[in-house]
Amino acid sequence: MDFHLNCTTGMISFELYNQNIDYRVVSERAIVVHKPREACMERGFSPEF
Repeated sequence: MDFHLNCTTGMISFELYNQNIDYRVVSERAIVVHKPREACMERGFSPEF
């Protein structure tokens, strides 16, 4: 099982047996602690979350 973050929408999804399943939006706490916006911007995305 793999977890992914959509750098545009902020949706967390997981992949199981080659199927992507949207799970939930990244939490405010995770945004503060893990800084996914900054990581996405460094990779050329424009986050909307």
